Amino acid sequence: MSISSSSDFNINFLTFKEASSFREKETFKEIKELGFLSYYKDFKLLLCSKYSLGLISSTFKSHLIKHIKLYTKEEKDSIVSRALIIFNSLEVSSLKESLDLIILFSKYFELQVFKELKVLDLFKCNINNNCSIVLSSKDTIKRHISKNHSSSSSSLDPSYIVIKGQALEINKFFFEIKPSSSILDSRSLVSSSPRPSSSRRDTIEQAKEVFKASYSKKEEQYLEELSSFQLDPRDKLSPF
Repeated sequence: MSISSSSDFNINFLTFKEASSFREKETFKEIKELGFLSYYKDFKLLLCSKYSLGLISSTFKSHLIKHIKLYTKEEKDSIVSRALIIFNSLEVSSLKESLDLIILFSKYFELQVFKELKVLDLFKCNINNNCSIVLSSKDTIKRHISKNHSSSSSSLDPSYIVIKGQALEINKFFFEIKPSSSILDSRSLVSSSPRPSSSRRDTIEQAKEVFKASYSKKEEQYLEELSSFQLDPRDKLSPF
């Protein structure tokens, strides 16, 4: 990893550690009709509070139209046009990629509720620390354990545990949360001090790869823009 990439990772990992930016960005606040949309920059995640799910590029416009059916055609066209301009300025990942970032965060910090998503009773694999699979029913978690951990199960510990969690899509992309007593009033994603993890080294390496890939892409875009920039020799250079 280059010095620059390492520096980028350290800066962003400190952001994870402080969790100062893991809050809703009021990206669509200028469009009053879209108050149900929330954007979490650090997870590259756009959420709809009315349907309690995450949105991606391929579903954003069609989903938006569902909410504005009662407006006139001119009003709908205006809302959609303004919303697409904002959406195209955001970095929105696939739900799988956003889920990976959420899970990575939760390995170090206590992940609490997203206010846009429902809180669910979910089932988490308890066979070993390396498996973080969370599913929605006893049947599905039992099938997972039978298929993936048949030789590792122990009679001393339960093979799965019941947890509180949320989902980025209906019946898909589940993750565990640590709800506080004020969960229904929670307005943002918060964290506590880092907790020990037996796979800390592996997780750090995983985090490095996530941020390295993200910033390599941005660096390529920057270099491409820089290469297309030219100074006109006839222009007078001045600091003022």
